[in-house]
Amino acid sequence: MDVGLSIPNYYARTTETPLVLAVDDDEDSLVLLACILESFGCYFMTVASAEEALILSQKHPPNLVLLDIVMPKINGIELLCLLKQSLPQRQLSAIAITGLAMEKERKQIQQAGFNDCLTKPYLIEDLERLLLRHLDKKNDLKMLNF
Repeated sequence: MDVGLSIPNYYARTTETPLVLAVDDDEDSLVLLACILESFGCYFMTVASAEEALILSQKHPPNLVLLDIVMPKINGIELLCLLKQSLPQRQLSAIAITGLAMEKERKQIQQAGFNDCLTKPYLIEDLERLLLRHLDKKNDLKMLNF
């Protein structure tokens, strides 16, 4: 499986099919997310930086973003704000996937507009529950190879 910024070779995906963008600067976490999304049959893209996420989201607007919060240069909270500004017409759901567990930090995440927060390390079942909650279950979810 190739994890990183890649230009998809597709368009079997329709605009109604949900697309997940996973952003994490830790490669191990990103590989784990890619494996989980693949096993759930999701269309997905993975990138290791906020800058890559902004570029890729312009070409392929996601329906759901899975964001690490602590990243260099642009953190996950700032990235969510930038994504919402650059995709104002898009109904964008966001799940923070973070090691931050303090109540103060979780409040900041919620106030920033995240729909949910998952604390690392997490159970795969908890991520699956959140994916089902935020993705359109009417659509057939299939993984894209990037």
